[in-house]
Amino acid sequence: MMKNSDNISPILNNPYEEPKWHYDATLEGNLDYSKVLEGRRPYSAHLTVMPDASSSKALFSAGDIPVEDENANFINGIRQVVKEWRKQGYPKVTRTSRDLLAYWFLNPERELNKSLFFCQREAVETAIYLNEVAPRDPNMGRSILHELDMRRETISDKYEDILPRTAFKMATGTGKTVVMAMLILYHYINKKENPQDTRFADHFLIVAPGITIRDRLGVLFIDDSGKSSYDKLDYYHQRELIPEKYARLLGGLNSVITITNYHQFEPKVYTGKKSSPFDGKLKYEDGEMVKQKDKEEFTSVLSRMLGKNMKGKRIVVINDEAHHCYLPKGTDSKKKSEEEQETDEENKKAMVWYEGLRQMKRLGYKLQEVYDLSATPYYLKGSGYVPYSLFPWVVSDFGLVDAIESGLVKIPFLPKIDSSHDLDEPKLRNIYQHISRELPKKGQKKVKKEAKENGEKRSVGEKAPNLPSLLNLALEQFVKDYEDYDKGIRQDNEAARNLFTAPPS
Repeated sequence: MMKNSDNISPILNNPYEEPKWHYDATLEGNLDYSKVLEGRRPYSAHLTVMPDASSSKALFSAGDIPVEDENANFINGIRQVVKEWRKQGYPKVTRTSRDLLAYWFLNPERELNKSLFFCQREAVETAIYLNEVAPRDPNMGRSILHELDMRRETISDKYEDILPRTAFKMATGTGKTVVMAMLILYHYINKKENPQDTRFADHFLIVAPGITIRDRLGVLFIDDSGKSSYDKLDYYHQRELIPEKYARLLGGLNSVITITNYHQFEPKVYTGKKSSPFDGKLKYEDGEMVKQKDKEEFTSVLSRMLGKNMKGKRIVVINDEAHHCYLPKGTDSKKKSEEEQETDEENKKAMVWYEGLRQMKRLGYKLQEVYDLSATPYYLKGSGYVPYSLFPWVVSDFGLVDAIESGLVKIPFLPKIDSSHDLDEPKLRNIYQHISRELPKKGQKKVKKEAKENGEKRSVGEKAPNLPSLLNLALEQFVKDYEDYDKGIRQDNEAARNLFTAPPS
């Protein structure tokens, strides 16, 4: 199917169904909006979201796109197997699992605004297939599980470093938190109905990259305020995820959910006068006072986070924004550049998160699954792995291009205002390397701290940052482009196809 390039509509598919169409791509990895192909786009990393350079400035270069993609066969293979299993009506699962799948995805009475997106459906289906169906399939299923195990082992030769991670790539705005809620219900209700079934978890640890996201994940706790089901604020009620026949089981759900930020994995440093047995420096052990280590032991860390008597329970870990959790490989400690120092800092944060999960395994906690959810499950530059390479344990993919073509997120068209002539090379893709020397060397906090240390009485007020001209230009272009886009281009094109004029909530 050919399209008029002057009347481009980025939306091709219904977000509640498997994609039926996709835009073609050029050899350089850019989308060709003049050509629509039938069928779902196979997974490939050789793709950008931006229009072809012939229609706008070349702000992104072909060199930004990986030339090899060893994950395509793995992800596309799982996608096809899960699709066939879906067509067969979900055989080889528990009655409870089948009830949940039917209620979530095959329920004709579900209101349109409570319907679940296909990307959410595929992620949950894939998790259930790998947990229940694949182990019972001596051919394809076990082959997939074997390869998944091999991919998990690429991070280290040591058994204690390997975690049972399974990643789901979902573009921002496609509803990852709802997927978390469904995964929790899937394990929780199955465990309640089948207490002796070791395939299902007893407890859930949800780990976020920060306090703000941690607080937003509070919708994963059941709202026990006594409000009507319609007015309850948790996602189980808001998204109608609970079949009526299982509602009686949810009273104890909150007691088996722990939501935290990864910083809690970091052992606390003890402080005090050292002379008191109560100050953290000395402790009473085996009839005598002994000196404690300067840092909290991991047994205490995990007891503090999860509570006592958790070692015998099966735990599902859900990592939100999981690209911040990885095991860094050894790097040169002599690196001194500002960019490399920032990379080292990011690696330290990633190691805190990863070490917490690794210690859970080492200390005997039963890690049933570690589910990773992220829009960008890639290794960061400086992590010790191939920069921007996909986590090998990704099993399903619904990326930004798929989300755009399904109307779930806006398309980031490149700006075309008059000042674009100043950008005569691919700068925006790696804008930091072009402006790093012009950026302020000290932040406001550091300036204030130095002023205080120097005895200055007058505090340093907040000042407008002196940003490089290229950065200001880029910001102006993107703001102007989105303003123009929202004023008419988006509505006109999307309304013409009788599709969403705004991403659904």
